[in-house]
Amino acid sequence: MLDYLLQIIPTIADGLKVTVSLFCIVWILSIPGGILLALVRLSKFTVLDKIVEAFRIFDARHTINVTNFIRILCIAYHYRWCCPNG
Repeated sequence: MLDYLLQIIPTIADGLKVTVSLFCIVWILSIPGGILLALVRLSKFTVLDKIVEAFRIFDARHTINVTNFIRILCIAYHYRWCCPNG
């Protein structure tokens, strides 16, 4: 059991690096993105306000579906990259 745990630690460490990197990228981009969307909502351009409102409603209702879709794409891309012959 201990041998198996020691064997999978490098794989877990690689996955942790990717996870933390993606978290940092999303976190850094979400702050200016949220400020920008808030400023658009406060602007006098009603068309832009309606677009942001539609995005907000879509995002609130479909976040899990979009996240799962992105996960499936990442898994498919990784599988194609690491196992090209099936």
